[in-house]
Amino acid sequence: MLRVSAQQTDNDDLNLLAVTERDQERSGVEGGQALLAFAEAAVIRSDHLPEARLELHRELGEQAVLETAAVVGNFERMTRIADATGIPLDERNLEFTRDLRETLQLQDFASARLP
Repeated sequence: MLRVSAQQTDNDDLNLLAVTERDQERSGVEGGQALLAFAEAAVIRSDHLPEARLELHRELGEQAVLETAAVVGNFERMTRIADATGIPLDERNLEFTRDLRETLQLQDFASARLP
C-alpha cells in the first residue's frame, strides 16, 4: 500500500528499503523517524510510547497522531489474524508484491515461512 500511495502522490523520493534498513531519514516520508518510533512503540507496547506520541505530534500534528494510531492498530490486527490462521497470500497478491518482498527480503521473517 505504501508503494501505491507513493505512486499516486508522485513521491519519487520514496525509499522502501528504509523500512527494513531502519533508515527513516532517507525514507522520503515526511516525519519518517517519528512515524517509525511511534509505530514500533505501539506494537511492542513500549514504555516510550508517550514520548513517541508527543514527538509525532510535534512533527506532524494531532491529525497525524490519530491517523497513525489507526493505521498501526489496523495493521497489527490484520497481521495477527493472518499469522494466527496461517492465511497465505493469494496468487494475485503473490505476483503483485513479488519484487517488493524480494527487495525487502521479507521471506527472512518467521511469519513468511510455510509450515
